[in-house]
Amino acid sequence: MRSRRNITPDLATRLARLVAGLVSGVHLTFVLGLGLATWYIGPWKLAYGIPTVVEILLLLPLVATALTVLLVVLALIVRQHPKWSLGRQIYYQLVTAAALIFIPILLYWNLLDLTFLSNASGILGGSTF
Repeated sequence: MRSRRNITPDLATRLARLVAGLVSGVHLTFVLGLGLATWYIGPWKLAYGIPTVVEILLLLPLVATALTVLLVVLALIVRQHPKWSLGRQIYYQLVTAAALIFIPILLYWNLLDLTFLSNASGILGGSTF
């Protein structure tokens, strides 16, 4: 009988675990970073413009949304994966569902919008209108 440690995970399994960790980490970094930045900078200073740190933090939901699309595709692949236990599949499906549920929350709070990058010295090279 082979132990579970001797089984090498295939590419889909490793990629699925990596993307799930990245999406979770990016969401956590965004929520904690935005909270800490708002606390440190002070919400009254945001009336004078968005600091560069906050602009960088506001790019994280866009990255997480793009990774969530990949997460959904991988969720469909690993659902039929014979090596994954039922508990592991349920856990991965819950991570995918949490990432999908977070997108409408970000849309509601208008955090998936790039209009904050419209200044001339923006990170993405936005132009002034």
